[in-house]
Amino acid sequence: MTLISGKINLTKFKHAIITRKTKSGEEIEGIFIPIEMNDLFKSEKGNVFLDIVAFDSVNKQYKQTHAVKQSLPKEKYEAMSEEERKQTPFLGHLNTDTGREEAAPSTQMEDSFEDLGESGNEDLPF
Repeated sequence: MTLISGKINLTKFKHAIITRKTKSGEEIEGIFIPIEMNDLFKSEKGNVFLDIVAFDSVNKQYKQTHAVKQSLPKEKYEAMSEEERKQTPFLGHLNTDTGREEAAPSTQMEDSFEDLGESGNEDLPF
C-alpha cells in the first residue's frame, strides 16, 4: 500500500502566535488562524476545513512528489489577477512513502473545541 505524507506550514496563513493557560494553569504556545480572513470553511457542525490542491512537483532530494496550495473559492479565484494567483503561497509538500504502515483513520473529526469567547483573552477550554 502506498502512503502519502507531508507537511503543511500553518504560518503561511494570516496568523498570530499566542500563549494561553490550560485548565491546569500550564502556559502553552499556540497559533491563532482567523477563519474568514484565510478563506477557511466552517461547517454547520462547527468544524473548520482547509481546501487544498496538490501539484506534481518532483524534488528527489527530499522525496517530495507534490506541492500543496490552498484551493480558493471559485468566485475569489476568478476575481484575482494572474499576479495575485502566482503570489498565493505554497503551504507545504507531499511525498509517497512506501516504507511505513498506514495509520488508522481518526474517528474524532466531528469534535471541536469550545469557543474561546469574544475577547480572545480567556484561558483555553482544555
